[in-house]
Amino acid sequence: MSFLSERQRSDLHNSLLNYLKPIVSDQTLEQLRTDLNVSKITDDNDLLPKKWTAILRLQKKITDLESQVQQLSKQSHNSSSLVANGDSELTKFNWAPSKSVRLSHGDSGTGLGLMIGHNQVVETVKFVPMISNKYVDKLNTMEDVNKETYNKLGFKYAVTGGRDDTIKIWLLPVPIIRPHNHPIPSSNPQGTLVKTLIGHKSWVKDLAFHPNGKILVSCSDDKSIKLWDLETGDCVRTLTGHDGFINSIAWAPSIFENDSDKLTDDEEMINDSMRCVFASGGTDQLVKIWD
Repeated sequence: MSFLSERQRSDLHNSLLNYLKPIVSDQTLEQLRTDLNVSKITDDNDLLPKKWTAILRLQKKITDLESQVQQLSKQSHNSSSLVANGDSELTKFNWAPSKSVRLSHGDSGTGLGLMIGHNQVVETVKFVPMISNKYVDKLNTMEDVNKETYNKLGFKYAVTGGRDDTIKIWLLPVPIIRPHNHPIPSSNPQGTLVKTLIGHKSWVKDLAFHPNGKILVSCSDDKSIKLWDLETGDCVRTLTGHDGFINSIAWAPSIFENDSDKLTDDEEMINDSMRCVFASGGTDQLVKIWD
């Protein structure tokens, strides 16, 4: 079964005869012309060799692209992602070993924003919980014109920690929300740097938020844990005790009577439910509990 039109088939037969013309005898060429039902051989300006050369170039491009896909696939195993907290998984962060962080749509993977500002590789990134917004808003000098959209998305700010020993707080770009379709980036998809927290003397490896939303906790390869006031950006306390790099920290989850209460912004309920205890783990092979 041929997928060529009559015109395409005729052009192909003519090109074949042109290609064979200097190779075969006149008698053979005439026989082929008759078999292929070509009334007259017309000059096609070496169309067949040119097409074949183009096919070889395309094959090389395909091979190169396949190699790039394999390389990116290997990198993806070393990349990290963070899905937004809450009921909606509209957005997530993706970051491979680089100086930037990409905000993506959770399902389609569409890029929605980019945070660029670290001088070295980003080690960790977290969405700022909505309960913390009232504190971070005091650091943000920009007018809040997208409050409703941020509430719908379930986030407004993000924090990142990197190998440049700093923590950065970002106002995230607002994507264009489309009904019955995934969101797309706005005309300005770059995140806005709100504040840089300086105090660690080595790589910042992990970040966590106090259950009341006012305190950010960070850990570092400088063997310290720091507590930051999100209302002022000041370091209010430094904890030491590990003998090696500190790789991770985690707060004890709050205890709520109902799962639906986990997203509450009621301060009294939060204070009654939270446990002011967190754990840290380091390369000294120890997990320490702090209260």
